[in-house]
Amino acid sequence: MEIIRQEERPEDRVHEGVCNMCATEVKFKQSEGKVTDLHDVRDGRAYFVTVQCPTCRSDIHVNI
Repeated sequence: MEIIRQEERPEDRVHEGVCNMCATEVKFKQSEGKVTDLHDVRDGRAYFVTVQCPTCRSDIHVNI
């Protein structure tokens, strides 16, 4: 079998975020966080991945 094009697995996608409390910048794999499905009546569905800030332990939310 020959692979023509290989997509990245969702859990391997890399995201970047900034903590709103202490301004720490982080880069993380999606598998390191918790994916949340938020249903917003105005905008439809939105998906976020949430990780804990390594500095102050606040939640960092990144829209995916």
